[in-house]
Amino acid sequence: MGREEFLVHEAENEKFRLKVFYDEHPENPREWDNLATMVCSHRRYDLGDEQAKNIELYSSWEEWLENEVLEPNGGPDEVVYLPLYLYDHSGLTMNTTGFSCPWDSGQVGWIYCTKKRFREETGYTEDELFSTDQHREPKVREHVKVKGRDAGPCEWGQVTEIQDGMVTVDFDYCRPSVRKPENVVTVPLSEIEEVMANRAVEMLVEEVETYDDYLTGRVYGFVLEEKKLGCGAHECPACGHVEPCDSNSDIEYEQTDSCWGFYGAWAKQGIQEHLDPEAHDLLEGFRG
Repeated sequence: MGREEFLVHEAENEKFRLKVFYDEHPENPREWDNLATMVCSHRRYDLGDEQAKNIELYSSWEEWLENEVLEPNGGPDEVVYLPLYLYDHSGLTMNTTGFSCPWDSGQVGWIYCTKKRFREETGYTEDELFSTDQHREPKVREHVKVKGRDAGPCEWGQVTEIQDGMVTVDFDYCRPSVRKPENVVTVPLSEIEEVMANRAVEMLVEEVETYDDYLTGRVYGFVLEEKKLGCGAHECPACGHVEPCDSNSDIEYEQTDSCWGFYGAWAKQGIQEHLDPEAHDLLEGFRG
């Protein structure tokens, strides 16, 4: 089977041709330096990071969790955890909420991380990690969304100052090398639409979603080719428009870039960040 069998998106403009493929050999994301630990037990599949030990000693997954994870790590108040469910039918898919089919699905384990590790390794505030109140009053360093404003590449703005009911928010905090003055705004407290909350749980869900992308094959790569003039083709000296010959064979393609390992819902954004800006329009229609 050739690479073209894995082609999922193709587009071209006057300068480039872009091809997006399924990644034939994606890396298992559980081999990355993950924050959480994914413990599973299944009679046919080796899933997650670890196989659950002593599973035969307990009557339920909840009992296993309490004795094997929570008690050794200081109790339930010191650990963030979610159940892992597997659906096994013409392929595998995993989530933290369960599936409607009771015959081909069921719980296969837990994903968990201690609060101590969240505090030490993430850089988020205590409330951002563990509070569930997204409408609380923000603090300096916390991440917020402002009413009527698209946060852009950083997704959230970061509060840098609060004074007399006014909040200064930096929307370029995640990319200091390209900061623009207009991306630092000062707004009334009433215009803070949302304050980051429950981030610890969200990070566990994101790890499971990425692993599910791997299980379901939603991992992509791209090849970018630049058009080269062949026999008889010519370029307008005034506007640069390429006027091809009568045959498509008169346009040749030279590979200029390629990259692999873009997972799931973030694949489009990841590919765009790697592409020549003149090829960004070629991703229109690709959903990942």
